[in-house]
Amino acid sequence: MQRQSSTSPSARPWVAILSAAWVGSRRAALFASAMVFTLAFGCGGEPEDAKADAKGDVDAEDTAKTVDAGADSAGDAADTIGWTVKWTQSAPPLPGEAHGGAIVPGQPGHFVLVGEQAAVAVVTPTGTQLHSIPGAGSANLHAAYVGANGEAVVGGSHSVLATGVGDEWQLVAAIPPTPPATFRAVDGHGGSVWAVGNDGVAWRRDDKGVWLSEAVSVTEGAAGAPAAALPPGADFTAVAVAEAGKVVYVGVDLGNEGGALLEKVEGGWRRLALQVAPAQVWRAPGGVVYLAGGALEPFVARWDGAKLEQLPGLQWSLGFRSVRGAADNLVFFGARKGQLRRFDGKAVSVVDVAPPVGTPKPFPAPSADLLAVLPHGPDDVLVVTAFYTYRYGLQP
Repeated sequence: MQRQSSTSPSARPWVAILSAAWVGSRRAALFASAMVFTLAFGCGGEPEDAKADAKGDVDAEDTAKTVDAGADSAGDAADTIGWTVKWTQSAPPLPGEAHGGAIVPGQPGHFVLVGEQAAVAVVTPTGTQLHSIPGAGSANLHAAYVGANGEAVVGGSHSVLATGVGDEWQLVAAIPPTPPATFRAVDGHGGSVWAVGNDGVAWRRDDKGVWLSEAVSVTEGAAGAPAAALPPGADFTAVAVAEAGKVVYVGVDLGNEGGALLEKVEGGWRRLALQVAPAQVWRAPGGVVYLAGGALEPFVARWDGAKLEQLPGLQWSLGFRSVRGAADNLVFFGARKGQLRRFDGKAVSVVDVAPPVGTPKPFPAPSADLLAVLPHGPDDVLVVTAFYTYRYGLQP
């Protein structure tokens, strides 16, 4: 027997109208959700930013993406059902101001922060651990680096350079207490670690674990310029190390004379003259070096070994304080007054550090200098200011 519909013929036109209206409203809601994410993460209207690809671009569906049980890539026991990728704000777990930090390689969601009073904090997706360095006193720590083996190297004022794994921390005995050195940057690769700072101080640890003082002497000029020696007392502000220490770049502050980028070469160093001193430098896996600096005017550039190119799209930016990437096409720049920028290999876009729309108690966007930007990947970024951290990643 043929089954009859329970809907009368006279009601069928209204059903069709209501069904069409429901479908249209759902499409509008999906479109509105996509637009909200685009504005929230600052994709800058670039079409490629809204696509998920294998090159590290941000997924346009992150704000609605959930994770199955057992999919926590950080290896923590926390249940991630219902977690979403979004921005959150936290106070750094340090007794004073934060000054910088580093990612823990191979462990998404894990970071090391450093700051005042010789404090070190290890941040994980499930909590934080605060560590102290015996003998470091009240030194201000400015920089950190974590190797593939999990060992951290931190540096700061009062000649403090220390290494640590877990709860075990110790000062590098080779560093003399006088004259007091202030380490501003630390980086390494494959067992080789460099630490540089004010007044031209530079120390490196070789692959055997021995720390040695390095004399930095300019022997070549870059881009066709003649070699020019550094003036006495020039401050080293940044360092980037690659290829197990065979490739090293050092940023230099020359005061009123601008700045320089030094590249280690056979028998000495090659000097590239800069109009602005770089606050930080980062070498991408492909070999390009990115620089960020400037007090009020923006200075964001890349050096490929032959040409220095200023990145476009920064007309309304202030001076920059930090640079770090996770891939050649995923580089972040932190500026003054809470401005965050991202470079995808082609263009610079604005990243809005903001909570998801509809958050009951939304936090204000950062207005302080972004001292460090620490990306594990497009969905795992930590931004550090003096008094707050802002994390983009899986959140409950």
